[in-house]
Amino acid sequence: MTKAHGIDISKYDYPVDLSKATGAIDFVIQRASYGMVRDERFEENWAAIRHVPVLGAYHYFSTAAPWKDQADRFLTIVDGRGYHFYAIDYETAYNNLNAASAAALRAMLEYLAARVSPRKVLFYTSPSIYTSYLRPYGDWMKDWELWIAQYPYTAYLNLDKGPALPAGRTQWTFWQYGGGSIQGTAGYDAGPKYGTGWHGCDLNVFNGTVEQLHAWAGISSVPTPPAPPPSERAIRLDELRRLEAYLNARKAELG
Repeated sequence: MTKAHGIDISKYDYPVDLSKATGAIDFVIQRASYGMVRDERFEENWAAIRHVPVLGAYHYFSTAAPWKDQADRFLTIVDGRGYHFYAIDYETAYNNLNAASAAALRAMLEYLAARVSPRKVLFYTSPSIYTSYLRPYGDWMKDWELWIAQYPYTAYLNLDKGPALPAGRTQWTFWQYGGGSIQGTAGYDAGPKYGTGWHGCDLNVFNGTVEQLHAWAGISSVPTPPAPPPSERAIRLDELRRLEAYLNARKAELG
């Protein structure tokens, strides 16, 4: 199966010019905010990707601010931008992850899902964070779709096989398989190939085909067929009707 392929971007990828991309881009996931801060290149990056058929927006979760304040800030930023799905990025950097933060993540996911329905909401994390900072505090995570960050070295990359998932997890929706900052992975020097301004680019696949991605995102993959061209007979009949209308108008003018 040929999986739908895409990238995720933030201010670090600016400037983004997808017209320069030579790699397949079926979707883009854009960082909209982190903590209470709007991504500093949000507007420029959004303008560069808005034509992509499937768009996602993500928020980097912070333990330095109340989860509801972050959620409301995120919703304000993404409102009216045409995103098809949303994600919460749950990582250790700049965070103190524990039982309280796991509960906050759950509450934030539920809050967002209630406000953007029927659009999808999922969470992003790595297998190690899932195992160390989520699994000890319950099994509610299994009810949410997963965007997993797992980076095999390029020599061992097998997109058909899929990512190495944390124990107890069998399903994934997106797989970030190449980290732009991780040397030795497919994304490390991929920036020029995908039209981003940084040397690296985060690479992702959807767990399905392009058509399945569109169905998952709630958009039609089947274009409306163009109307068939009029036949020669129809054209001639139309010309005769116009001529008849013209002659009747002239008779009326002449009395």
